[in-house]
Amino acid sequence: MTEHILVIEDDPALAKNLMSTLVRCGFKAEAVNDGKSAIEKIATGKFDLALLDLMIPQLNGYEVLKQIQRQGFSIPVIVVSAKDGEYDQADALDLGADDFIVKPFNAVTLESRIRAVLRRRPIGSYTELTSGNLVIDSGKRVCTLAGHEVDLTKIEFDLLWLLMLAEGTTVRRVDIEDSIWGDMPSSNVLDVYMGYLRKKVGSEYFEVIRGHGIRFTSEVKMGKSQ
Repeated sequence: MTEHILVIEDDPALAKNLMSTLVRCGFKAEAVNDGKSAIEKIATGKFDLALLDLMIPQLNGYEVLKQIQRQGFSIPVIVVSAKDGEYDQADALDLGADDFIVKPFNAVTLESRIRAVLRRRPIGSYTELTSGNLVIDSGKRVCTLAGHEVDLTKIEFDLLWLLMLAEGTTVRRVDIEDSIWGDMPSSNVLDVYMGYLRKKVGSEYFEVIRGHGIRFTSEVKMGKSQ
């Protein structure tokens, strides 16, 4: 199957260049130049991934990400932006972006990051992981602790799911970062998000193996959500 990519970019020359690159890489591509048109296209359900510039008219990239989450669209999004601050990247990821590529970039980087995001699908047939009174449901994207819903961001949810799915095995930092963020330079971003998870879920669930990785310490039962 040939994946269909939506390019959301208001610079006509750059949009044309991106589409040509995508076609050469074996994808189908279509472009829009504003946030409102992007949401209308995404709502059709025919796109497998979106490349999103942050500085676009009508609805900016952040607003587009909010609308995608609010309306429940399942399309993965890679932000492509000249804004390269740590806060820009963190804000975009927290709003649901799957990756962040800083302009300028080459075709090899673009293709590898797109394919990495497209590969990151739920693993196996399990949709619910339970450890004591902690339950995480990937189908409903809900986490509960002692019967109370825990408010997790997209990154926090994906990180917790990944660690619980490993079921007591130490997951290398590099593998976590590659799975959650692709090959985006992350500095101490993983440590920051682990701090958030410890506060929201409980530090007793996690063990950091210095120089190696992170392990979910409690027994996990795997099943399907009801």
